[in-house]
Amino acid sequence: MNWTFAISVANLCLLAVGLGFWKPWLGAYGGEKGKNLARKEDLDAILTEVKAVTAATKEIESKLAGDLWNRQTIWNQRRDLYGTAIRLVHSLGGTYTRLQFVAAELAVATPNTNIAALKAQVRVHLKTLNDSLDELRQTNSLLEIFGENNCPGQIWEYILSDKADDSEAFKQRCMASFSLIASLVKAAKNDLGIVEREGRWYK
Repeated sequence: MNWTFAISVANLCLLAVGLGFWKPWLGAYGGEKGKNLARKEDLDAILTEVKAVTAATKEIESKLAGDLWNRQTIWNQRRDLYGTAIRLVHSLGGTYTRLQFVAAELAVATPNTNIAALKAQVRVHLKTLNDSLDELRQTNSLLEIFGENNCPGQIWEYILSDKADDSEAFKQRCMASFSLIASLVKAAKNDLGIVEREGRWYK
């Protein structure tokens, strides 16, 4: 008999018995490894999607926060500029009123009137007037940058028409100041998105 053939058959039989014994365990092991590999691939895909969505969300949040910050900054700047402009025009109206009274006193001055004191008052009021007009020019220039209406044009007209030199002209300038304040209040409410209330005097 051929021993090589017999050993080969014996090896095959042993291999068949070994495979038969280990087959259920190897099948379960291979199946479990396959499931784990599939889960890992699924988790990797899900993780990649979550990272992409998170990055997009953060980008959107950043853009929204930046836009909100810009809008809020511009809104704050407008509010401050309108407040300054209204305060200055109100101050100018008061100065024109004081000049109106001093000019009226000078117009009816008698020999007993202290003309030097009245002229000193005029100088003080004119300095106050010029300082306020300078500040209003600066504020108006900034309103041209940050505002969204025609108020800067109205303010320039108000500033450029400052030619008052007698009591009646000062009175007209005072009335123009109140008219401009009403326009500024309406423009500020419009620019700042504040709802107009019924029954206000400046309507």
